[in-house]
Amino acid sequence: MIETVTAPLLSIRNVAKSFGKTPVLRDISLEIAEGEFLTILGRERLGQDDSPSIIAGFESADSGEILWRTSGIDSLPPYRRRVNTVFQNYALFPHLTSNKMLPTACGSQKCRARKSRREQNKPWLK
Repeated sequence: MIETVTAPLLSIRNVAKSFGKTPVLRDISLEIAEGEFLTILGRERLGQDDSPSIIAGFESADSGEILWRTSGIDSLPPYRRRVNTVFQNYALFPHLTSNKMLPTACGSQKCRARKSRREQNKPWLK
């Protein structure tokens, strides 16, 4: 039997970004398959907003490439890219901690009643 290999829906290859002399992304690479959902979490000023901005075309990378299936999209304007981005300023609830916010964002109402928040969030906080 011959297995077919499907190209990732989105590939980020060796992307780097600096603002002046301050690097915010250093050689970032990842692949996202069709149907996957990506969330980028971290402390402030670690590049979480810059990665989606580059993918969406709002910022340019200093180096590396972004591929949609097998085609480069680096030169496409944002409105031509098939990417949606929700930035934390608009999506987060400032009165909630991460442990309280993740189940809300992921829609796990039933699960919340059965497990502690810490146990429930372990997969997202690794």
